[in-house]
Amino acid sequence: GTLQNELGKQNNNESLRRQFAEKANGVGPWIEKQMDAVAAIGMGMHGSVLEDQLNRLKDYESAVISNKAIMDEMEKIHQAVQESMIFENRYTQYTMETLRVGWEQLLTS
Repeated sequence: GTLQNELGKQNNNESLRRQFAEKANGVGPWIEKQMDAVAAIGMGMHGSVLEDQLNRLKDYESAVISNKAIMDEMEKIHQAVQESMIFENRYTQYTMETLRVGWEQLLTS
């Protein structure tokens, strides 16, 4: 019975790792790509008219805000990961902390 309980726990932990990694491996590169695009706009690489740059930045801001639900979902999964005391995830290089920092940097940019 104890082994069966432990197997269930480990299977649940593995499922949480995979859920988090699936989301993180999508969101992490997306954040990085958006940061690069915003930086390029800020440096005037895509046209030098300030109004055009402002409009592009507003478009990126809308895209970021519209993806907040993904970050909220990741926070819920991360909460379950923390409650299960899972400290490593071999399926992703991203942690919730690195994603939060990247998200905040993107919003600030």
